Amino acid sequence: MARAPVVLALDPDQRDQVLEAMAQIDAAGRGWVNLSPDVDPQDLPPGPGPFAVFSPFGPPVPLCTWTPPDRRKQAPHAVVGVQHGRGARLAPSLPELGAALREGWRVVQDQPKKGLVVSVPGAEDRDVILRWLIAVGGALCPLPYPRWVATIYR
Repeated sequence: MARAPVVLALDPDQRDQVLEAMAQIDAAGRGWVNLSPDVDPQDLPPGPGPFAVFSPFGPPVPLCTWTPPDRRKQAPHAVVGVQHGRGARLAPSLPELGAALREGWRVVQDQPKKGLVVSVPGAEDRDVILRWLIAVGGALCPLPYPRWVATIYR
């Protein structure tokens, strides 16, 4: 039976609970963490309707994801992803968003609708990764939000 995800309010300056969960997921070799700005649902724009499948845009509120290295496949890299509503490739604009890719990080996918996927060396500090995801997601969120939400899947 699958475990229910754990949902935590996240202040970007107080990341300890999420970092602890990331360490546990990494040690177990399975699970992931989703992060998103905690936007009031009343602030969301109306949905695109039945033709959303044809839209070049992702979600209006960024969804950032971290998964640990897959030791079963002997994959030495973690994977981070960002779904966003920008409607354009994201990787070229990361430096101007204040979130340039670090040395050794490699873009795996960069599509307007599906989002950005980056391979990160498994030895990278999880706090560096978490701060990067918060920086990118925060820069891409067009709506006000008081904090972040972390959803932890184990």
